[in-house]
Amino acid sequence: MKWNDELVDTLPPQTRSAINCMWNNMHHRCLSKPQYKDVEVCEEWSSFPTFCKWVVCESNWEYDKRNELCLSRLGDKGDYSPENCTFYTKQDSAREAHQNIYLLYYSGARNLNESREVFFGLSEIAELTGVSASTLSNYTDTDKYVNSGRTQPFKLYKLS
Repeated sequence: MKWNDELVDTLPPQTRSAINCMWNNMHHRCLSKPQYKDVEVCEEWSSFPTFCKWVVCESNWEYDKRNELCLSRLGDKGDYSPENCTFYTKQDSAREAHQNIYLLYYSGARNLNESREVFFGLSEIAELTGVSASTLSNYTDTDKYVNSGRTQPFKLYKLS
């Protein structure tokens, strides 16, 4: 079945509205915020139905105010595109507001949902992977894979 405007219209109104807000905010940042002057939205995401399909398919998300998604570019770098964006929840960011939020991005995954985990602070990642926090900080936002005996290779991005 082809994803189109009619299928977007079948989403629950709160879900469609929340995704539309995410889409509008992404475009607004790129058009009017000085810190985003070199950031672009990929051509396919100029279409709301296409962006909406990506959000629904990649996140398996249904609207829940307590679990509202935030769109983030990997390492806060590059353009907005399916290859360079991920999600974390507002609930996640509120959970540990005093700590930095990190995205662990595994190699070899078939899709974004399989490939990522959100963590709060390097100590949580160090415990999972067996790699020291100081070593992890050297790999953060470098686009290099960290090899760990406990997990598959991963890249580490700082989201906040």
